[in-house]
Amino acid sequence: MEGDATFLERCEYKYILDPETRAALEDEVRAILPPDVYSGGKEYTISSVYFDDPHRRLYYQTLDREPYRYKLRLRVYGDAERDSASFFEIKSKYLGRSQKRRLCLSLGANERLWLDGTIPDDLSAEERKLAGDIIRLIRRDDLSPSAVVSYERLAFAGTGEERLRVTFDSALRIRTDDLDLTRGSEGERAMPDGMTVLEIKSGRNLPLAVTRLIGKYGLKNVSYSKYGQTVFNSRKDIMTWTISQEFLEVSDR
Repeated sequence: MEGDATFLERCEYKYILDPETRAALEDEVRAILPPDVYSGGKEYTISSVYFDDPHRRLYYQTLDREPYRYKLRLRVYGDAERDSASFFEIKSKYLGRSQKRRLCLSLGANERLWLDGTIPDDLSAEERKLAGDIIRLIRRDDLSPSAVVSYERLAFAGTGEERLRVTFDSALRIRTDDLDLTRGSEGERAMPDGMTVLEIKSGRNLPLAVTRLIGKYGLKNVSYSKYGQTVFNSRKDIMTWTISQEFLEVSDR
């Protein structure tokens, strides 16, 4: 498949919802925003391989609130085969503002990119630069696959210049072995039943209708990392885990 390089810069806000708040808020969001064009108003599965070094340095960047930090992940939507679309993403954050660069190639091509540095011949100059940056990060920081994180997402997206996007993420699962994305989204439960992570992303200030909903439901912005929760859970008995206060206390308001 042909490659594609995308760059996004925006502010992100995250909130933890209980089942009752999720149900009420979802109804209100449906009334003001159309479903994401790819979802059709239904939940879909996201699975990502997160990369880290042997000492989990990228995990500790988030935990220590370093002013600049980044994540490297390889993402697929739904069930994946080697010829399925996949997205290699560099997601960085500096002083609370996020940037995401993503390279769309087949899963097999993106795997070859990190395994042996093979860059497809038919990429554009922009795509080749991004592929080269991914390879440099992997080699410079000694990165390799660390965990597969999967969850169900319901997405809504605005059509204005603010590039507003509202997503409801639930049923978080993790696995730290068998990191092949063609093996599906199975993993250990890593989120309480009924819990949802609401993410609001915008290239500009939030629309008034959205800020009113945040105030109406008394939502508190938290810095919640799905990969961070994965590492936290891997250090504990999976049957006695709780949502890591290490991440809920680290807030980028």
